[in-house]
Amino acid sequence: MGIDAHTRTKLSMRGVALLGAATLLVAACSGGGSSTATDPTPTVAVDTTTLDTTTLDTTTLDTTTLDTTTLDTTPDTAGDTVPESTVPFVPSGPMCPPTPQGRIAYELGFEGAGVDGADVWTVQVVHPDGSNDSQLIGGEQYLGLGQPSWSPDGTRAVVSAMVPNDQFLIVRCDGTIETVLEGLEMETLSYPLSIDTPNHPSWSPDGKTLSFTSADGLFLIDPADPYPTRQVDIGIDLTVVRGRASWSPDGDRLVFGATAADGNTDLYVVGVDGSGLVRLTNDPGDDYQPAWSPDGSTIAFRSMRDGKLWLMAADGSGQEPMFSGEGAAAAYQPSWSPDGTQLVYVSGEVGDTRVHIIDADGSGDRQVTATEPSPRFEGWPTWVGT
Repeated sequence: MGIDAHTRTKLSMRGVALLGAATLLVAACSGGGSSTATDPTPTVAVDTTTLDTTTLDTTTLDTTTLDTTTLDTTPDTAGDTVPESTVPFVPSGPMCPPTPQGRIAYELGFEGAGVDGADVWTVQVVHPDGSNDSQLIGGEQYLGLGQPSWSPDGTRAVVSAMVPNDQFLIVRCDGTIETVLEGLEMETLSYPLSIDTPNHPSWSPDGKTLSFTSADGLFLIDPADPYPTRQVDIGIDLTVVRGRASWSPDGDRLVFGATAADGNTDLYVVGVDGSGLVRLTNDPGDDYQPAWSPDGSTIAFRSMRDGKLWLMAADGSGQEPMFSGEGAAAAYQPSWSPDGTQLVYVSGEVGDTRVHIIDADGSGDRQVTATEPSPRFEGWPTWVGT
């Protein structure tokens, strides 16, 4: 994590120590006593550029007279909200230990289950076999909580929350909040502009960057130093749709859903530097919610051609449905297993969905989470391999 800009002072302690040591050394060389009006301290020129501070005995230096009242410790960016510096985190707890099958995080919502009919939202962590389903974070204070994305090492998840402010929370796998990212702004030629409704954060493969989408476009931030937020240039003719952008395994590109001027919602890929924008799908049925496979060869996505999951090569060729027949339920929000042999997704009617796992060849579909009727909304599963 980076140094918190609000707690970073403008004082160089090394410079103060060096100056103080040099001044006190001069006084000591003037006669060994404290100076008075009748016994002024001689002026001695000291070349501090060659002063070897390694030999100074600072244990006897009297620093009680150092006047720090005039030191400027005003924060550099008093108007910003930035993450707090933290000590190194040692993962522990039921949702932290690595497992051979990995862990799946997903959002869970119960409509009207709270006090005075409020909705209740949590982020859950479950093993792929359905065991150890545990709450990572949640409660009535987190309206609209969800859309989790694991850090590559599995020690943290970033989630989105609408209340108390549109924000991202970086949550350790023991359920404690490490960082709050809010008040995100993009730079313009004249002044920063607030980003409208940031959502669906996604962690880069190297763990150093978060992407997210918004009504304003596609963005990248450093979770340790998120100000300003960088916008990925995709042109003015595309409107990014709500949903998680997916990183290529090498971290150089993003695939995302967007609506073009012709009204079609399709999938596009672009370099993180804004270069190489390519349209991958072009069908009257909306295509969105992409997920890039771990080996980089395949992209899974949701298509309104049949309301289910489809697969295609990373260059957009070979687009094929994963399910056959008309009986399969609607399918949404795919995410790959770490080894690329399976996908986790949600299935069901809007407002009453469950997490499922299916083999990449379309076989072996099974429900992972609760079977009891609700309504119960489950969404945006993400699978980490540790």
